[in-house]
Amino acid sequence: MENYNININDPDYEIELFWYSFKESMYNFYNSLNYECNNININNNIVVDNISEWSKELNLLKKEKNYNEIQFKIKKYMSLFALDLITYSDLLYHDSIFVANIRRWNKITTSLIILNPTNSLNNIDNIEDKKIKFFFIFFTLKQHGVSTRDIDNLKNYDKIFIDNNYDNFIIYSLENNKPKILELLKDINSKKLKEDVKRLLPNFKFNIDSKMVKNCQKYKNINL
Repeated sequence: MENYNININDPDYEIELFWYSFKESMYNFYNSLNYECNNININNNIVVDNISEWSKELNLLKKEKNYNEIQFKIKKYMSLFALDLITYSDLLYHDSIFVANIRRWNKITTSLIILNPTNSLNNIDNIEDKKIKFFFIFFTLKQHGVSTRDIDNLKNYDKIFIDNNYDNFIIYSLENNKPKILELLKDINSKKLKEDVKRLLPNFKFNIDSKMVKNCQKYKNINL
């Protein structure tokens, strides 16, 4: 999907526009790493090549009019980019652009009849969805001025995505009064959140049906 192929009469015109702008935002982010960081573990040339390959894949699917697969692929690419933002982005600038792109993509997903609205980024049915949710957790931490070191201590992907372990997030949220993180964890799996809190804090009366800000306040009151 390249800009010179965009045709306003194509049924996937909105998807084309989205991909072009999202692709440019990825290029801008990876290019910025050369100026912002001296010790990054990422190869810019490989990243650029990968994005180019993604565009070629989407172009092939466009020729086949396989719009559902295009939707799946873009969702996958966005989840991969989300992990790189979590890992390498120290600024809210690129994160905020990505948040805007997520909202834009969800709007396109639910408005175009050629796409499946149940496969938007609002769902938490697979690993791609979880990666997007975890991006929002780290975005929330950055918005609240949490130190880079504290954020780095939470970046254990093996525990998060392989072991399905959210313990560090739960404890951090309660101890530091970050109810938004608990709300995001609830969106991912409310039953698991309830069970995890009970296991970690058996004497704490956590209410999964209550607003998380009330749970945080309750935790704070008993630990004064």
